[in-house]
Amino acid sequence: MSVPKQNDVFHPIETDPVPRLALRFPEAALACGLSESFLHNMANSGEIPSVKVGRVRLFPVERLRKWLLEASEKAEDNSEAAP
Repeated sequence: MSVPKQNDVFHPIETDPVPRLALRFPEAALACGLSESFLHNMANSGEIPSVKVGRVRLFPVERLRKWLLEASEKAEDNSEAAP
């Protein structure tokens, strides 16, 4: 086995990262702009889409996007109806 010389350049193999299908609590809270405790409450009450896999609660990315879009549309509808 040869030791690389100082002028040898290391070129790592670049690969595309695997896209995340679901996020855990800290990542989902950060992505949604919510606190983890608020997200816990919403997940436990079923207000935000999540799935429990064993002891881990996951938030499917596409369902989070859809939920956020629907929540923002509902908020817009409510603000337009307000006098």
